[in-house]
Amino acid sequence: PYIIDFEQCITNARNIKISDIADTIELIELKSPEEIPISMIWQFIPVGNYWYIHASEGVYKFTDKGEFVTTIGKHGQGPEEYSSLFNIAINRTTKEISINDYNTILFYDLNGRFIHKQEKGNRVWRTDFSDSILCSTVLGSNIDKYLLFGLNQRNDTIYTIPNPYWGIEAKSKGGGSFMSLAKSFYHYNNTLYFKGPGCNDTIYQLKGSQCKVYATFNMGKYKLPLKFEAWYNYEAHWKNG
Repeated sequence: PYIIDFEQCITNARNIKISDIADTIELIELKSPEEIPISMIWQFIPVGNYWYIHASEGVYKFTDKGEFVTTIGKHGQGPEEYSSLFNIAINRTTKEISINDYNTILFYDLNGRFIHKQEKGNRVWRTDFSDSILCSTVLGSNIDKYLLFGLNQRNDTIYTIPNPYWGIEAKSKGGGSFMSLAKSFYHYNNTLYFKGPGCNDTIYQLKGSQCKVYATFNMGKYKLPLKFEAWYNYEAHWKNG
């Protein structure tokens, strides 16, 4: 795997111009109806000529010109509704969009019609797809044996990623700590990557039924000591972490 020397990287900071990474910039307004005021956007997923937007208010489909198309699912307690909205993901193999609820994953077609739902453990934090493999990550404290599960369409476990903190006894009653925009999964060149949760220093490449270490961060003096991890000692984490 690639080794990234974090301490050395941040001592060699340099300015990056937008022209270094982009040829053109275009500003496109999301023309949402008046009754759907979109504020914070958490996820933006392009599929063909459409955009799927996970906003604070719900999940919506737009054209790539910003024209509103439809709402995907809705908040509620009904069998086709979600009570919480952790994240959304697109299964490009089956052409389905999933909404990660508290204890279920709800599946809709790309036009917003409900298909089915699947029960999950209530510690599942984020989900995404690599081909047709459903990748589910947990919170990553000492009570979770694995950081991630890869499940096929029959719900068989294809691979797991062990949790290095599993079984370590916490010093006090622990808790969780996440950045407001923390992500677990990233897409690049049609490949899914997993980083996290928490202060995990490893990036995994998830490609279909294959899972391997892609890169690791050598954090040096910036590595958070175990005694300041939120799950290990919540009070010490907030004072020093």
